[in-house]
Amino acid sequence: MNHLKKSIIFSVVFFTFSTNYAQRIKRPPYERYFKTSEIGLGVGSSQYFGDIHPFNNHFGYTSTTRWNSNISFTRHLNPFYSLRLVATYARIMADDFLSSQNKVDGFSNKFDHQFLRNSHFRNDLKEISLLSLINLKNGFYSVRNQNRKAIMPYVIAGLGIYHHAPQARGVYDAVNNKLAPWEPINTTNDSKTLNLGIPIGFGIRKKISAKMDVSAEICYRLTFTDHLDDIISESYPNSAETYSNRSQERYSALNGKDRNAFFNLVALRQGFPIFTGTGDKYFPIIGYPNETPKRGASGNDAFLTTSIQVRFYFDKKISCPK
Repeated sequence: MNHLKKSIIFSVVFFTFSTNYAQRIKRPPYERYFKTSEIGLGVGSSQYFGDIHPFNNHFGYTSTTRWNSNISFTRHLNPFYSLRLVATYARIMADDFLSSQNKVDGFSNKFDHQFLRNSHFRNDLKEISLLSLINLKNGFYSVRNQNRKAIMPYVIAGLGIYHHAPQARGVYDAVNNKLAPWEPINTTNDSKTLNLGIPIGFGIRKKISAKMDVSAEICYRLTFTDHLDDIISESYPNSAETYSNRSQERYSALNGKDRNAFFNLVALRQGFPIFTGTGDKYFPIIGYPNETPKRGASGNDAFLTTSIQVRFYFDKKISCPK
């Protein structure tokens, strides 16, 4: 809660500072700045960071990349400051097996628990955010949009609210070589909900014509939840629910790959017996009734989006006095 209060205070201070800063900008005495508006359409990539994909797992950056799309309305208030309302639809995803399969065959046991945990998820995020954009150089233009700068870098910060509902596949059908369908999961009892986030990012836009720009943005979201991946810092529950503990599944539910070869390497390091038989469920189960290891690490999840956008400007209507 303290983290939430600090983040909200940061957002309020940022908006207040940027608004005051915008009002004090000196404009050329010979021209008047006309407020203008634009709409934007964008697509790009999405990246999740959390228990399954921590920052230090570089292999996970390729295996967990998904997509996002967005639509926005921007109001340019003065040469340096703009406000933007954005609607974003982003998918995030991660899988313990994909993130750890290339890490457990060495001498390090750093990713052993992640491999044994064998969890995965996908989550479709629907976000509405209000952003402040501050140009990094004077963006003065007047009367018509064609007078704007050819290239403009800018920074982004604001506040967003998003809905999320994690999903997972059921147990892989090895006999028929068939993946199970995606189903909602809520093993933490707090996964399907609305949450606040703080977008912070950087962008650069390029003037294409009098009324059109192309921009590229990268935006990181600080969140106030550890439930994006349905994994939190708690002991494995005493539950027969399929999604609460998937350590005994032989095959990856996400792609059907056999975990046996990697499991034997991990088993030797962790003191488990090596498997030599057959079957779909045979691995020594981790978790309950043991208090350790915890199912996940402490700390909130986060996600990052990149976006290429096309932006269309509306000319300011000028009324001539009679």
